[in-house]
Amino acid sequence: MEFRAYIDGDVEAIRARSKMPYDKLPDPQDFDDALVGVDESGEARIVLKAQRVAELYMILDHGWETPAMRWAMIEQAHQHMRERLIEKGTRWLTRSLPMECQMGMCAGSSRSDGAA
Repeated sequence: MEFRAYIDGDVEAIRARSKMPYDKLPDPQDFDDALVGVDESGEARIVLKAQRVAELYMILDHGWETPAMRWAMIEQAHQHMRERLIEKGTRWLTRSLPMECQMGMCAGSSRSDGAA
């Protein structure tokens, strides 16, 4: 198999031959880079696309003020970081919560239903 740059129509060609539900994929123009694997006849057989993703980490003073104030600060900080990353060209931001947050212990919450 050889590889080449992506050209318009590659994804559509694979979709037409495949039984997989590829109709849910993002627009091909929404990626930063792409690579196409072609067979010996030059037919596109695989398209790999990539885009930048930022992963957000947080360190929080859990003793500061009230849980509601800490949560408001988290939301505000997230929005500010989101705006900064958009300016840099980042289109995806992920954040992971430790198990303690998922269990309701984040930001000082005493709830056990998973809400913080």
